[in-house]
This record gives sequence, C-alpha cells and structure tokens, in this order.
Amino acid sequence: MRALGMAIVVMVLAALWATQAPAAPQAICFGARAEVAGQRITLLDLVENAQTLEEELRHKLAGVFVASSPALSQSRVVSGAVLRSLLAQADLPAGVTTLLPTKVEIWRASQTVSAQQIAEAFRRAAIERLGGKGGEVDVHSVSAGAEIIAPAGQLELTVRFIGGQLIGRTPAIVEVVVDGQKVKQARIVGDIDVYAPVAVASRSLARRQIIGPDDVELARINLAEAPRDVVTEPDQVIGMRTRGAVGMGQPLDMRWVEPAPLIQRGEIVNILAKAPGMRISTKGRAEETGFRGKVIRLTNLATKRTVNGRVNAPGEVIVDF
Repeated sequence: MRALGMAIVVMVLAALWATQAPAAPQAICFGARAEVAGQRITLLDLVENAQTLEEELRHKLAGVFVASSPALSQSRVVSGAVLRSLLAQADLPAGVTTLLPTKVEIWRASQTVSAQQIAEAFRRAAIERLGGKGGEVDVHSVSAGAEIIAPAGQLELTVRFIGGQLIGRTPAIVEVVVDGQKVKQARIVGDIDVYAPVAVASRSLARRQIIGPDDVELARINLAEAPRDVVTEPDQVIGMRTRGAVGMGQPLDMRWVEPAPLIQRGEIVNILAKAPGMRISTKGRAEETGFRGKVIRLTNLATKRTVNGRVNAPGEVIVDF
C-alpha cells in the first residue's frame, strides 16, 4: 500500500514539473536556396523549418517583406547580413536562435499548364458562349500546342475568340492569368460544330418554283457545313420562289430564294374595295407585277380609271377608301 502511495506522489510531482518547465527555445533555419510562390517574398518564405514553428513566430516572420519575387528562370540573391537586419524588424521573442547562411538564392516556383488544360478551357468557353443559342455544341480537334510554364499561384485561363462567329475551324487566344495578372498567352484553334434544326427541301425544286408548305421540312444538321444564310424556319421561305434548282434534302439559303410575284403585269385581277360596313368587288387589270404586301397600279375595267391597290393574294388586290 505504501508503495502505491509513493508512486502516486511521484506521478503528481512529475506532472507539476512538466507544466512549470520552460518551453524549449525555437531555432529558425534559413537554407541556402528557397523556392517561393506569389509576387512578394517574406522572411517566412525563406525558412526551411517553417512548419515546425509556433503560430505567433510564423506570423511575425510573414510580416517582414524581403523583396519582390524573381521572374521565371531567374533568381534573386539576398545576403545573410540583409536577412539579419530584417530579422531585427520581426521583433522575435527572447531565446529564439537563427541559423543564417552567407546568402540565400531565391527562385520563383512554377506550375505547368498542360495542353489538355488549355483545350478544356477552349471547350468550356465555346459551350458557354453558344449555350443560349439552342442546338447542340461539339468542340473537338483543338490544337493547343505545347504546355506552358507559368509562375505558381492561383491559376485562371481566359479564352478570347478571334472573329465574330463561333462555328467551324475557330481560332482563339488563351491568356494565362496567375493571381489576377496575365503572365502568358498562346494562340490555339479548334473545331466547333453546332447542330440545330434547319429548313431543307423535302423534294427536288425546279428553278423559279414557288415554294409551298409541302416543299420544306426541318432536319438537324451541322451548321458548320450549312450555307451562310441558312433558313431555320419554314415560314421564312414558304410562298417565295427559287432562284435556281434545289436538290432534295439540301439546306435552304435565303440567297437562293426571292419573293414570288402573286400578280403578273397585264393580269386581270379582283379589286376589293373596303370601307367600314361595305365591301365592293370589281375587275381590274394590273399595270405592273405585284408582290405580296406591295402597292401596284391597276386599271378599273368598269370605269377605266387608274387606282392603286395592295397585293393581298394571287389575283387579288385591296383598295382602301
């Protein structure tokens, strides 16, 4: 029993001694070579054993500015004497020791931006730009060139497309931004295919043929392979006339059609005279070719007078009075 009591006393005394014993002094070790990230170099960036130091000590060292970081592939040398003078500004606690070399050679840490990262940035930017235009987007065959070596730091890749239309073989500039500052750029190119429904000829159309509702249908195609002014809605061309022959399944282009005249010069037409509560119909002769919605001159066959009317339909002109 006496032995057990003595053991307890020894344990209590040991615990009291441990809590009252002074902390072991810390040593700050500077190496002869350091690699830093960011644009500013502090004393903490040059300490080899920074992770083992107490938080208060780390805070003091991080608050002392040494120099600006060197550019990539270049170094900056700081002498031990300069470091010693800067340590005086850190207001280190008593008992802290420092191990200083005669000089420290400082290099800027780097990161590699792979060709795959650049290609992915191109793809995301293209899809984002085209996201509100409907259809489906396929970005492929991106030529990103070689990898890019950039300073270490917060990386951002921004893509600036060259030209107004993002379709087909599309060039762009990729800017490498680190910590908010542009550090490098590269020119790349990729294929952007946009698939969307467009109007195509549902059958072969002859030259100068009037396009009817059954002559047009919608088909999903790659807009990169479509005509420049491709038609996206059948109503855009129904009632118009082809300028030349159009093959079955061929996408329709607004440059290939023209307004179709509903009335030919010299044609006998119906003249409809409209007024509130009154409608009069008579025959007349068109003195000029008329297109839908256009005003043409006519001769009233009953009165022999010349009137102006708006073309409403084939063989029909409306005169307001």
